Amino acid sequence: MKSLKRLSLPIAILLFAVLYGCNFTSSYTNRDADKKDAEKVADKFFEYSKKNDTAAVYKLFSKKFYEAASKEKLNTILTGSQKRLGEMVSDSLIDWQTKIVKGT
Repeated sequence: MKSLKRLSLPIAILLFAVLYGCNFTSSYTNRDADKKDAEKVADKFFEYSKKNDTAAVYKLFSKKFYEAASKEKLNTILTGSQKRLGEMVSDSLIDWQTKIVKGT
Protein backbone atom coordinates (compact mmCIF):
# COMPACT_ATOMS: atom_id res chain seq x y z
CA MET A 1 0.00 0.00 0.00
CA LYS A 2 2.83 2.41 0.87
CA SER A 3 4.64 1.62 -2.39
CA LEU A 4 1.47 2.44 -4.31
CA LYS A 5 1.27 5.84 -2.60
CA ARG A 6 4.93 6.47 -3.42
CA LEU A 7 4.31 5.68 -7.08
CA SER A 8 1.16 7.76 -7.43
CA LEU A 9 2.95 11.12 -7.27
CA PRO A 10 5.58 10.26 -9.93
CA ILE A 11 2.88 8.75 -12.14
CA ALA A 12 0.73 11.87 -11.74
CA ILE A 13 3.71 14.08 -12.60
CA LEU A 14 4.55 11.95 -15.63
CA LEU A 15 0.94 11.98 -16.82
CA PHE A 16 0.77 15.76 -16.40
CA ALA A 17 4.02 16.21 -18.36
CA VAL A 18 2.78 14.02 -21.20
CA LEU A 19 -0.56 15.80 -21.44
CA TYR A 20 1.04 19.23 -21.09
CA GLY A 21 3.45 18.45 -23.93
CA CYS A 22 0.68 17.46 -26.30
CA ASN A 23 -0.35 20.10 -28.79
CA PHE A 24 -3.82 19.97 -30.14
CA THR A 25 -4.66 20.78 -33.71
CA SER A 26 -7.53 22.68 -35.13
CA SER A 27 -8.52 22.86 -38.75
CA TYR A 28 -10.68 25.19 -40.76
CA THR A 29 -12.26 24.35 -44.09
CA ASN A 30 -13.67 26.63 -46.76
CA ARG A 31 -13.67 29.90 -44.84
CA ASP A 32 -14.50 32.95 -46.98
CA ALA A 33 -11.34 34.78 -45.86
CA ASP A 34 -9.24 31.83 -47.03
CA LYS A 35 -11.10 31.78 -50.34
CA LYS A 36 -10.28 35.45 -50.91
CA ASP A 37 -6.60 34.81 -50.19
CA ALA A 38 -6.60 31.82 -52.53
CA GLU A 39 -8.30 33.82 -55.28
CA LYS A 40 -5.59 36.50 -55.06
CA VAL A 41 -2.87 33.91 -55.53
CA ALA A 42 -4.79 32.12 -58.30
CA ASP A 43 -5.34 35.42 -60.14
CA LYS A 44 -1.61 36.18 -59.98
CA PHE A 45 -0.80 32.64 -61.11
CA PHE A 46 -3.07 32.96 -64.16
CA GLU A 47 -1.80 36.46 -64.93
CA TYR A 48 1.85 35.37 -64.84
CA SER A 49 1.10 32.16 -66.73
CA LYS A 50 -0.57 34.05 -69.58
CA LYS A 51 2.55 36.22 -69.87
CA ASN A 52 4.83 33.14 -69.65
CA ASP A 53 6.56 34.83 -66.70
CA THR A 54 7.86 31.68 -65.02
CA ALA A 55 10.11 33.60 -62.62
CA ALA A 56 7.05 35.35 -61.17
CA VAL A 57 5.13 32.06 -61.05
CA TYR A 58 7.97 30.44 -59.07
CA LYS A 59 7.77 33.22 -56.46
CA LEU A 60 4.15 32.31 -55.70
CA PHE A 61 5.26 29.00 -54.17
CA SER A 62 6.62 28.75 -50.63
CA LYS A 63 9.95 27.38 -49.45
CA LYS A 64 8.05 24.47 -47.97
CA PHE A 65 6.71 23.62 -51.44
CA TYR A 66 10.24 23.55 -52.83
CA GLU A 67 11.29 21.16 -50.06
CA ALA A 68 8.90 18.64 -51.63
CA ALA A 69 9.34 19.52 -55.31
CA SER A 70 12.07 21.24 -57.27
CA LYS A 71 11.69 24.17 -59.65
CA GLU A 72 12.55 21.77 -62.45
CA LYS A 73 9.63 19.52 -61.48
CA LEU A 74 7.29 22.51 -61.30
CA ASN A 75 8.54 23.68 -64.69
CA THR A 76 7.91 20.21 -66.14
CA ILE A 77 4.34 20.29 -64.82
CA LEU A 78 3.68 23.80 -66.15
CA THR A 79 5.15 23.20 -69.61
CA GLY A 80 3.48 19.79 -69.85
CA SER A 81 0.11 21.34 -69.02
CA GLN A 82 0.62 24.04 -71.60
CA LYS A 83 1.55 21.49 -74.28
CA ARG A 84 -1.45 19.28 -73.50
CA LEU A 85 -4.02 22.03 -73.00
CA GLY A 86 -2.68 24.82 -75.22
CA GLU A 87 -2.44 28.53 -74.50
CA MET A 88 -4.64 29.87 -71.74
CA VAL A 89 -7.59 31.76 -73.15
CA SER A 90 -9.51 32.62 -69.99
CA ASP A 91 -9.48 31.76 -66.33
CA SER A 92 -12.00 31.36 -63.56
CA LEU A 93 -12.31 29.23 -60.46
CA ILE A 94 -15.05 26.70 -60.99
CA ASP A 95 -14.69 25.08 -57.60
CA TRP A 96 -12.55 25.80 -54.58
CA GLN A 97 -11.63 24.18 -51.30
CA THR A 98 -9.33 25.35 -48.55
CA LYS A 99 -8.09 23.63 -45.43
CA ILE A 100 -6.00 25.35 -42.79
CA VAL A 101 -4.46 23.18 -40.07
CA LYS A 102 -2.95 24.83 -37.00
CA GLY A 103 -0.98 23.07 -34.30
CA THR A 104 0.80 19.73 -34.44
